[in-house]
Amino acid sequence: MLGLVLLYVGIVLISNGMAGLYGVDRKSKSIMNFFTAGVSIVANVITIIMGDYYSAATGLLFGFTYLYIALNGVFDLDQRLYGWYSLFVAINTIPAAYRSFTTNDFWMVDLRI
Repeated sequence: MLGLVLLYVGIVLISNGMAGLYGVDRKSKSIMNFFTAGVSIVANVITIIMGDYYSAATGLLFGFTYLYIALNGVFDLDQRLYGWYSLFVAINTIPAAYRSFTTNDFWMVDLRI
């Protein structure tokens, strides 16, 4: 399911970048952020039901990131808290990377073609 979520993350990163370059209003770009957040949250809830809690928890950070961006765009909220949230997400990459390298479990990598 990670591949599905990352497909949406890729397109939302492109659309957010283009929206910033071309001055698209924040409410308009929030639509794709809502879609991406929804796909990510639903996919990771299914992953929790399947019993893979750590992968789902780190995956939900993606979903809540895009939900946060979408809600900020719609309601024109103060963005300073997003910076603190992003710091939390960045700090969480350290144990995720440590887990991947020490257990030789590269769960973020799908080598199937």
